[in-house]
Amino acid sequence: MWKLILVLGLFLQPIMADSSSSSDSSSSDSSGSSEEILKRKPSRICDSPLAYADEGALPQPIDTLPYKFKISSYEYSPDTRISVMIYGGTFKGFFVRAFCKATKKPIGSWERSPELLGNNVCKAAMPAIRGERDAVKMNWIAPEQGYGKLFFKISVAKDSCCYWPDIVIED
Repeated sequence: MWKLILVLGLFLQPIMADSSSSSDSSSSDSSGSSEEILKRKPSRICDSPLAYADEGALPQPIDTLPYKFKISSYEYSPDTRISVMIYGGTFKGFFVRAFCKATKKPIGSWERSPELLGNNVCKAAMPAIRGERDAVKMNWIAPEQGYGKLFFKISVAKDSCCYWPDIVIED
């Protein structure tokens, strides 16, 4: 059984090696799902999801970004759904988070689908299936309480050697 994604579907092996050295027997099973791994190492993974890129992978300059983003709204109220789309060329992975503009903290959740893993630990959306894609559309769900403005941080990996981390998209 191949190991499913972690972040961007490309960066799993270094984390698996790191988690297998843990003395906790529940973390030593390297065949855990991506959700289990994220629960064990959330702060490292959520703060810098692309830190686990393949050795030699370099972040690309923003002016070379081939992708486009379409966000249906930057304002939220209780139970608002906001669609987020990445398109403009083939890519293998993504990591998307919505942040409250006032607090600068991640907020909300992501609607799950067969192709999307919405992760509540990081409050991030990422691929549930490996493979190249030309576009992905996902739905962010606002919390049950509160109103405000959002910005998004999106990381996109073209492949295991080229990625664009923490692209800030705001109104």
